[in-house]
Amino acid sequence: MKANLLNEYQAAALIGMSPELLQYLTSHQAKWRDSRKLAIAKMADGALYFEEAELKSYDAWLRAPWPAKDDKRPALPDAIREEIRLEANLECALCKSSGQAGEAAHIDPVHTGRSNHPHNLIWLCANHHTKFDNGCFGPKGADNEVIVALKRGLHHFKRIAWQGQAEVCKQIAATLSLCSEMREKLARATQKVEVDAVERIAKEALAQLPKFASQPGLDAVRPTLTRLADQLAAGQARRGTTTRKQLETAASFEEEFLLNSGLVWCPLCKGTKTHNGYDCPVCSGDGSVDKDLQVNLTEFELVKCQLCSGEGSYEHGDCPACGGEGELERRFAEQFDFSQFDIVPCQLCRGKGKLQGDDCPACYGEGEMARGAAERIDFIDFEEVDCPLCDGEGRYNGDDCPECQGNRTMQRRYADRVDVSKYDLQQCPICKGKGQYLGEDCPACGGEGSMSTGAAEQLDRSLYELVKCPACRGKGVIDDGDCYACGGDRMMLRCYAERLE
Repeated sequence: MKANLLNEYQAAALIGMSPELLQYLTSHQAKWRDSRKLAIAKMADGALYFEEAELKSYDAWLRAPWPAKDDKRPALPDAIREEIRLEANLECALCKSSGQAGEAAHIDPVHTGRSNHPHNLIWLCANHHTKFDNGCFGPKGADNEVIVALKRGLHHFKRIAWQGQAEVCKQIAATLSLCSEMREKLARATQKVEVDAVERIAKEALAQLPKFASQPGLDAVRPTLTRLADQLAAGQARRGTTTRKQLETAASFEEEFLLNSGLVWCPLCKGTKTHNGYDCPVCSGDGSVDKDLQVNLTEFELVKCQLCSGEGSYEHGDCPACGGEGELERRFAEQFDFSQFDIVPCQLCRGKGKLQGDDCPACYGEGEMARGAAERIDFIDFEEVDCPLCDGEGRYNGDDCPECQGNRTMQRRYADRVDVSKYDLQQCPICKGKGQYLGEDCPACGGEGSMSTGAAEQLDRSLYELVKCPACRGKGVIDDGDCYACGGDRMMLRCYAERLE
């Protein structure tokens, strides 16, 4: 069967990511310790083409839980961060300010979903990010529904820009659906900043609808669109017509438009546009599909996780396959390589658990590990090489080398981390290279006038400021005699004062 090829803009409309981000993902790995990149089907005249199946597969993989080092937050690629910043027009999606100082907020919290998929992120200022994390938007118990609706609105207008003329009916259906959703959210918004944000999205959606009425090739739905445009114009002409009333007008045409356009509600998301918090994979977030589309919904059924047997935990942590849920959709289960967790002998120590008399650094002395971890071992990292600081001499400036502790060699993985530049000598920042400070040998450099760059970078300069003597409290005398600590000078360096306290 011939693969269905999509150009960059068709691909962007399909999975809801910009052509620029798609291009980035073809040459960069998004997830830690996972080398997968988006595959290009072909290049022609400088344009990229993708197979539809590869786009859907990659999108599903990107939505799955992201691995992270030492159970930290999964690293957010700069390109995805820029994607959501541009989506919000460089401004907080809620208050339209503080764009440059904004933050990427996870819609599904990172500690539960562990996903940096761009559909799971929205750009907020620090203030509203904190309120969002605390569940402060929308009615009590509504799970920040206003922010979720804003994300869908922002994403909707981006996708319209990528869709071609052939998709115009789906654009109209999606815009009518967005109007219906904004009407509901406007009725439930409780704070002024929420009302203002929802109204901005709503007005932009309402402004799109009359433009659709003049599009060519829409004879079947032209009467519906014309009546809709006329009613919206009449409402706009009347004084006192609210945005909510205009949204009600638009939403009232939704069923009629679907009936006349040959579209039906998506069988998976039932017109909500989302599935498990993301754009619906069947309708690509439109909410509607061609009435003749055949969909196998069994792909989206939840099945027990094969790795954790439905327990949700694996090796004392959340299961990396299901994200701790105990189950996952069949389509994800069929894609996931469970064999990477099969236990195999450690290839570094040959299953002995020991390497050069110590616990094996790869398997931590266990002698075995998961297949995926075993395949990621880079044996070059564990080769013994000369210490880069002392060049294998074991001595540095007359003492044991501080990096290899005099052993002359170290494993390459450690050698690669040695920053020899921090041992370059530079002028002491306290005495400015003079060796003397306040009439005595400089306490920072010991009178040498110089120190290593690393020592200078770690130096706390506040320790060499003059402060009141803590013994005499700056008076200079104790029991009618000169203070034993400051010699009557009343002041001393902070580094000395702290030793007395």
